[in-house]
Amino acid sequence: TIPSMPVGPAAGISLYKILSVVLCPHDTRSSTGDTSDRTENLSSSDSCPPHLSDRMFSIIAREKAHLLWSTRQRFVVDPYVMDSLSHLTYYLRDMDCPWEVPIGMIIPRDPHFFSRGDASHVGGGAYCPTLRFWFDIAWSPTTVAGILMTCQSAPGAVHINALEFIVVILQLAAIRVRIDTLSHSGEVAMFPGGLPNIPVWLGETDNTVSKSWENRATARTSQGQGLVSIYAELLRTSRIHTLCQHLPGDLNVVADDISRNDFSLASAARCTKLFRTHPSLASWDFFLPSLELLQLLTSRLYSRHMRVPCVLPTVLGRFVPAGCITFGSATL
Repeated sequence: TIPSMPVGPAAGISLYKILSVVLCPHDTRSSTGDTSDRTENLSSSDSCPPHLSDRMFSIIAREKAHLLWSTRQRFVVDPYVMDSLSHLTYYLRDMDCPWEVPIGMIIPRDPHFFSRGDASHVGGGAYCPTLRFWFDIAWSPTTVAGILMTCQSAPGAVHINALEFIVVILQLAAIRVRIDTLSHSGEVAMFPGGLPNIPVWLGETDNTVSKSWENRATARTSQGQGLVSIYAELLRTSRIHTLCQHLPGDLNVVADDISRNDFSLASAARCTKLFRTHPSLASWDFFLPSLELLQLLTSRLYSRHMRVPCVLPTVLGRFVPAGCITFGSATL
């Protein structure tokens, strides 16, 4: 291992929440609110010189930081930020959590397997050829209603970016379950040279926001932060090196068809319809996320304030053997 000073993704989401409050101490909205609208308004101001329009928000943020450190003023910190501070303090003082990163997580390596996912207004899904699995998930009427809301700040509103990232989270959960439960014969079939100590997973998505959230393990919106905290905890407790790349939508055909299937059909009819177009899926296992994981995702999707750290369920899900098409359907 090689010593590393920056905190890991699990603590990074707490640190980002604190920074959003520190840089905007006078904002009357939520401390985790999206700043993109404010930046756009500042950039489009007629009084702003063109050469400063792209830098305006960073200049103001720097001035606010200077105000914080150069004066003795006191700022009110809400209980949610205090929770984040307590979590960071515990993380930094915990002698069982050394500041080190395995070299396999640092050096650039080619991926050992890839998966592709997608989300639509009716559901989501993904597949992984090397690990021979696929899954789909239907959105509940509540989630669909949230997608159709025009005001994204309204209670119950759901952004498609959040659903795209939920598919990314489920892919990592499925990969972790697959590797943890892989039999000897399965390991030989999927990894003839042996299962790597730290396998490299390449996740491909046609959603640029999901790619950003995965690469940075941070998000500006409170909805995104809640979901990133789940992903960060999965990363912290797994020995999997992750990569995420953008895939043009016209190349994401299989995942696109999975996510846009007719979820009103029973699992048998839904699979039969999908297998006609993509017969290879019929020979792969189906990942069914646990009810506890779905409940955690739902909670973080709709809660504007959440306690940290995120606590993962003991069981993330299970695999339904290939050939079984009466497994029901996961709904979020």
